[in-house]
Amino acid sequence: MDPSTLLSQLRDAHAPETISFWPIALGWWVLLIAILILISIGIYITLSRWRSKAWKRQAKKHFKYLREQYLKSPSLEGVVEINKLLKQVMSSANNDRHFLQLYGADWESILYSVKHNQHNILNEDEIQILCSGIYSSTQPSLDNNMLDRIALWIRCVK
Repeated sequence: MDPSTLLSQLRDAHAPETISFWPIALGWWVLLIAILILISIGIYITLSRWRSKAWKRQAKKHFKYLREQYLKSPSLEGVVEINKLLKQVMSSANNDRHFLQLYGADWESILYSVKHNQHNILNEDEIQILCSGIYSSTQPSLDNNMLDRIALWIRCVK
Protein backbone atom coordinates (compact mmCIF):
# COMPACT_ATOMS: atom_id res chain seq x y z
CA MET A 1 0.00 0.00 0.00
CA ASP A 2 1.10 3.35 -0.93
CA PRO A 3 1.37 5.80 2.02
CA SER A 4 -0.21 8.62 0.03
CA THR A 5 -3.37 6.60 -0.58
CA LEU A 6 -3.55 5.78 3.06
CA LEU A 7 -3.31 9.45 4.00
CA SER A 8 -6.00 10.37 1.48
CA GLN A 9 -8.41 7.98 3.15
CA LEU A 10 -8.12 9.77 6.52
CA ARG A 11 -10.87 12.19 7.42
CA ASP A 12 -10.43 15.42 9.33
CA ALA A 13 -10.73 15.21 13.14
CA HIS A 14 -14.00 16.55 14.46
CA ALA A 15 -15.22 17.34 17.97
CA PRO A 16 -17.58 14.90 19.64
CA GLU A 17 -21.21 15.85 20.17
CA THR A 18 -21.86 17.92 23.29
CA ILE A 19 -23.26 15.98 26.18
CA SER A 20 -26.65 17.36 27.25
CA PHE A 21 -27.75 17.36 30.84
CA TRP A 22 -31.01 15.62 29.95
CA PRO A 23 -31.76 12.78 30.32
CA ILE A 24 -29.82 12.55 33.53
CA ALA A 25 -27.95 9.47 34.63
CA LEU A 26 -29.38 6.91 37.05
CA GLY A 27 -27.21 8.14 39.93
CA TRP A 28 -28.71 11.62 39.70
CA TRP A 29 -32.24 10.13 39.76
CA VAL A 30 -31.39 8.22 42.93
CA LEU A 31 -29.94 11.37 44.50
CA LEU A 32 -33.02 13.44 43.59
CA ILE A 33 -35.38 10.83 44.99
CA ALA A 34 -33.35 10.60 48.21
CA ILE A 35 -33.41 14.39 48.60
CA LEU A 36 -37.19 14.49 48.02
CA ILE A 37 -37.71 11.75 50.60
CA LEU A 38 -35.56 13.58 53.16
CA ILE A 39 -37.39 16.85 52.54
CA SER A 40 -40.75 15.08 52.91
CA ILE A 41 -39.68 13.45 56.16
CA GLY A 42 -38.42 16.81 57.47
CA ILE A 43 -41.71 18.52 56.62
CA TYR A 44 -43.70 15.70 58.23
CA ILE A 45 -41.66 15.82 61.45
CA THR A 46 -41.85 19.62 61.62
CA LEU A 47 -45.62 19.64 61.11
CA SER A 48 -46.22 16.87 63.62
CA ARG A 49 -44.15 18.68 66.25
CA TRP A 50 -45.92 21.95 65.50
CA ARG A 51 -49.32 20.25 65.84
CA SER A 52 -48.33 18.46 69.02
CA LYS A 53 -47.51 21.81 70.65
CA ALA A 54 -50.78 23.49 69.66
CA TRP A 55 -52.04 23.19 73.23
CA LYS A 56 -49.04 25.19 74.46
CA ARG A 57 -49.61 28.00 71.97
CA GLN A 58 -53.28 28.06 72.94
CA ALA A 59 -52.39 28.14 76.66
CA LYS A 60 -49.98 31.04 76.20
CA LYS A 61 -52.59 32.97 74.26
CA HIS A 62 -55.27 32.27 76.87
CA PHE A 63 -52.93 33.19 79.73
CA LYS A 64 -52.13 36.49 78.03
CA TYR A 65 -55.86 37.20 77.92
CA LEU A 66 -56.38 36.15 81.57
CA ARG A 67 -53.42 38.26 82.64
CA GLU A 68 -54.80 41.35 80.93
CA GLN A 69 -58.21 40.77 82.51
CA TYR A 70 -56.69 40.22 85.95
CA LEU A 71 -54.51 43.34 85.76
CA LYS A 72 -57.53 45.43 84.75
CA SER A 73 -59.61 44.22 87.67
CA PRO A 74 -57.96 41.84 90.17
CA SER A 75 -60.45 39.33 91.52
CA LEU A 76 -60.70 35.90 93.06
CA GLU A 77 -62.31 34.64 89.86
CA GLY A 78 -59.21 35.70 87.93
CA VAL A 79 -56.95 33.67 90.24
CA VAL A 80 -59.31 30.70 89.95
CA GLU A 81 -59.23 30.94 86.13
CA ILE A 82 -55.42 31.11 86.09
CA ASN A 83 -55.23 28.08 88.40
CA LYS A 84 -57.69 26.25 86.16
CA LEU A 85 -55.55 27.08 83.12
CA LEU A 86 -52.44 25.68 84.85
CA LYS A 87 -54.28 22.42 85.49
CA GLN A 88 -55.38 22.29 81.85
CA VAL A 89 -51.80 22.89 80.73
CA MET A 90 -50.52 20.04 82.89
CA SER A 91 -53.32 17.80 81.69
CA SER A 92 -52.58 18.55 78.03
CA ALA A 93 -48.83 18.16 78.46
CA ASN A 94 -49.17 14.70 80.00
CA ASN A 95 -52.29 13.68 78.08
CA ASP A 96 -53.90 12.75 81.39
CA ARG A 97 -57.13 14.30 82.62
CA HIS A 98 -56.58 13.44 86.29
CA PHE A 99 -54.58 16.67 86.72
CA LEU A 100 -57.82 18.63 86.34
CA GLN A 101 -59.11 17.21 89.64
CA LEU A 102 -56.01 17.80 91.76
CA TYR A 103 -56.03 20.19 94.71
CA GLY A 104 -54.15 20.77 97.94
CA ALA A 105 -50.87 18.93 98.51
CA ASP A 106 -51.18 16.90 95.31
CA TRP A 107 -51.55 20.02 93.17
CA GLU A 108 -48.79 21.72 95.15
CA SER A 109 -46.34 18.91 94.33
CA ILE A 110 -47.23 19.21 90.64
CA LEU A 111 -46.60 22.97 90.71
CA TYR A 112 -43.21 22.32 92.34
CA SER A 113 -42.34 19.64 89.78
CA VAL A 114 -41.96 22.08 86.86
CA LYS A 115 -38.46 23.50 86.96
CA HIS A 116 -36.36 25.93 84.93
CA ASN A 117 -32.58 25.43 85.01
CA GLN A 118 -32.95 23.01 87.94
CA HIS A 119 -34.76 25.67 90.03
CA ASN A 120 -38.39 25.96 91.05
CA ILE A 121 -40.21 28.53 88.97
CA LEU A 122 -42.88 29.43 91.50
CA ASN A 123 -41.94 30.19 95.09
CA GLU A 124 -43.72 28.82 98.15
CA ASP A 125 -46.01 31.83 98.68
CA GLU A 126 -47.17 31.79 95.08
CA ILE A 127 -47.88 28.08 95.19
CA GLN A 128 -49.86 28.54 98.40
CA ILE A 129 -51.97 31.20 96.69
CA LEU A 130 -52.69 28.87 93.78
CA CYS A 131 -53.33 25.80 95.96
CA SER A 132 -55.18 27.12 98.99
CA GLY A 133 -55.36 30.90 98.66
CA ILE A 134 -58.44 30.69 96.52
CA TYR A 135 -60.24 29.03 99.46
CA SER A 136 -59.23 31.60 102.10
CA SER A 137 -61.38 34.43 103.38
CA THR A 138 -58.96 37.10 102.14
CA GLN A 139 -58.63 37.74 98.45
CA PRO A 140 -55.30 36.50 97.06
CA SER A 141 -53.26 39.02 95.13
CA LEU A 142 -51.03 38.33 92.14
CA ASP A 143 -48.40 40.86 91.11
CA ASN A 144 -46.62 41.29 87.77
CA ASN A 145 -43.60 39.25 88.87
CA MET A 146 -45.78 36.32 89.85
CA LEU A 147 -47.68 36.52 86.57
CA ASP A 148 -44.34 36.51 84.74
CA ARG A 149 -43.30 33.39 86.62
CA ILE A 150 -46.63 31.72 85.81
CA ALA A 151 -46.02 32.48 82.13
CA LEU A 152 -42.56 30.93 82.48
CA TRP A 153 -44.12 27.91 84.21
CA ILE A 154 -46.44 27.41 81.23
CA ARG A 155 -43.48 27.64 78.80
CA CYS A 156 -41.43 25.11 80.82
CA VAL A 157 -44.11 22.42 81.13
CA LYS A 158 -43.10 19.39 79.07
